[in-house]
Amino acid sequence: MRTAQELEAVISRASYEKMVTRGKIQVARRGCRGRHALVVFDSLPERLKSEMREIYPQGGVMQLQKWFRDNYTLDTEARTFYSVTFRFDNGDPLPAEKVVEYTNNASVIRAVQRLMTNTRAIRRAQQGGRVNWDEMAEAVGTRSTVRFAGC
Repeated sequence: MRTAQELEAVISRASYEKMVTRGKIQVARRGCRGRHALVVFDSLPERLKSEMREIYPQGGVMQLQKWFRDNYTLDTEARTFYSVTFRFDNGDPLPAEKVVEYTNNASVIRAVQRLMTNTRAIRRAQQGGRVNWDEMAEAVGTRSTVRFAGC
């Protein structure tokens, strides 16, 4: 999905409105009250698609990164397990940096699971609803650099 505002980088407002009226562009959400209209990317003519890809080369990745920013939460259950419950055979706890790493990994996995169960979100984030695992990995990679102090 693209916003009508993003489309204005490649076509004029008048052309956009004419294409919508003639049914050449599919609008997923009407724009009103300060919200931008959402346009189905796959409904755009090939010329506009290629121009949009030049301007926004990582469109799907950016959508996924936004979704992760909005929906990523620290997995407190994993943090408790790795910091309190888990012990090696000799009784030693995990080192603090490993607790942080493993908690972050568990949190990312939970976020991906939530995304996969939410088919609407995946369709919005990745055109056509198909999972592009390369884009998913790139979007998730941005989350793995986050470190939570005091885990």
